[in-house]
Amino acid sequence: MSREVSPAAQKSDLQPVGMDSGWSPFVTLVMAELEEVVGCIEDVIIALDGRRMVRFQGVLAGQPHVIKEQVVQEPLQRIRVKVVPTGEFGPADVQDIIQRVQQRLGAEVKVVVETVDQIPRARAGKFQAVVSLLGGDGAVQVEHRGICV
Repeated sequence: MSREVSPAAQKSDLQPVGMDSGWSPFVTLVMAELEEVVGCIEDVIIALDGRRMVRFQGVLAGQPHVIKEQVVQEPLQRIRVKVVPTGEFGPADVQDIIQRVQQRLGAEVKVVVETVDQIPRARAGKFQAVVSLLGGDGAVQVEHRGICV
């Protein structure tokens, strides 16, 4: 079933998105002058051997007693994992987080697990899952295409 878009909607930056089964409740933003859409720029974690790891927070995926986490690289050899825990969070969860991080970065890396009530958002209002405090040559940011939260 095909429907016409009103002249007012045709001039708008918001356009309805048609689907085979009819009209979708979703709208898409028309950005005619934009050549490329970039999702976000985010910090990476740098291993002692120089490897750069993107989306490092995925290491903690599936941790059952963690509501939200943030991975912070302080100096090169120390990772702080801030976690907003559930009521069931305990010493076994702390050990699991340490093991997961050291599995990727090496046993020489000190992992500090810090429980917090909340993790503040960055200045732009977005949640920053990975933070590098290395500065200088170690502060590497990577551009990702897609949706960033």
